Amino acid sequence: MGMYEGKFVKARIKPLCRYGQYRGKGSITIDEDGMTISGKHVYTMGQRCGFGLLLFFGLLILTLGTFAPGFLIIYLIVEFAWLKKEDARVSFGEVRAVASNPKRQYVAIEFGGNKCTTPVVLMTPQWQEIQAVLELKRPQEAPQR
Repeated sequence: MGMYEGKFVKARIKPLCRYGQYRGKGSITIDEDGMTISGKHVYTMGQRCGFGLLLFFGLLILTLGTFAPGFLIIYLIVEFAWLKKEDARVSFGEVRAVASNPKRQYVAIEFGGNKCTTPVVLMTPQWQEIQAVLELKRPQEAPQR
C-alpha cells in the first residue's frame, strides 16, 4: 500500500483489449478501501471528434482557407495535448483485471467505469508491488462450470 508515481502511457497489454486512457505523469495511491488514480485522461470519442472538427474548420476559417491542419496534427492534439485532469476513485470490487509487461515495467488495470478512463497503464519501477496488492485485494471470479 502506498503511492506509486510514474508515467501513464498509451499502450495495450494483453489480455486487456484496449489501450491505456491516461497520459503523462501521474500516480496511483492504494489504501485499505481502494485506489485513487491521479492524472490526465482523454475525453470521450465524441468530444475528441467534435474538438478535432472544430479545430479543423476554425483554423480554415481564421486563415481564410490558406491553412487546413492535417489529420495527424489534429490526432496528436486531441490524443496527447487536450486532456482532462481528474482524480478517479476506484474500489477493489471494481477492478476487473490486472496485467503487466515486465520488460517495459508496465502495469495495466482495467476497472468498471467510464470508457474514457479505463484501462490505466502506468510505467513505474514499482509495477510488481502494484500488481501484487491488486491481485491480493480484488475479488476473485467464481469458477466457470
